[in-house]
Parts: sequence; structure tokens; C-alpha cells
Amino acid sequence: MKGLAYGLALTGVAATAAYSKAARRSYLTWGATTDEVNARLPGDELPLGPMAPAMRVEMVVPERTLAFRSVDGNWGWIFHLLPRPTGTRLISRNRIATPDASWPVRIVNRAVLEPGSLIMERRMLLGIKKRTERTGRPLRMGRSALIHE
Repeated sequence: MKGLAYGLALTGVAATAAYSKAARRSYLTWGATTDEVNARLPGDELPLGPMAPAMRVEMVVPERTLAFRSVDGNWGWIFHLLPRPTGTRLISRNRIATPDASWPVRIVNRAVLEPGSLIMERRMLLGIKKRTERTGRPLRMGRSALIHE
């Protein structure tokens, strides 16, 4: 009986050590560099603040598309570069679903949030455009399309 108690105690100590924060981090990141551990990858959660749902990177197509979706699945945001003969268009598509919202909440969303989102998103896109055009350096996308960085 004494040996069984000793064995259980030893198992408990080993399990506690194996699942400690330091041990867990070590085996979850085994062989990865610090840059690899810290890189944002599809499926990672990106916290947006205490009042907003976390977002996950759903899709990354280098030099083409970056797509996020909220953890609850109600919000999707996609950035897509579309090559054109005269330059490149950055398309920002933002979709928010409110399946359980009451009609007063839906009215507020349409009357306040959607116009506010338009204003903020437009300013964001104009800022990106200004910074991109300021560099003036071409960046090759794939084999044929050119964009300005």
C-alpha cells in the first residue's frame, strides 16, 4: 500500500511538472524559432479589445489576399490586391452578421454603425494609398502584374 501511495504521488508530481507553464510552452514550440512562434498564421486569434470579438486569420495568399473572421463567425474582413493595367486596387470587404439582433439594434446598425464604418474604412484605405504612392517603388506580384509598394 505504501508503494502505491508513493507511485501515485510521484505520478502527480510528474504530471504537474509536465503540464507546468514552462514545460507546456517548451513542447508546444519545440524546434521552432522565436520568429516562427510569434508569426501570425491562419487560425491564430487576434484580440481587438475588450468589447470586440477576437479575429482569426482565415486565409493568407502572399502578395494577394488576407482574410480574417471573428471567432463567433459573425464578422469577416478581407483585403485583396487586384492587379490592373494602371496599377493595383486594394479591395476591402467587411461583412457583419447580426443573426440574433432585435429590430431596434438592426436599425442602429444601419443608421449609425454602417455609415461610421464607411468613414473609418475609407480613411484607412486613403492612408494606405498615400503611404503606398509615397514610396513609388514597384513590387512584382507573381510573374506579370506590377504594383507600387
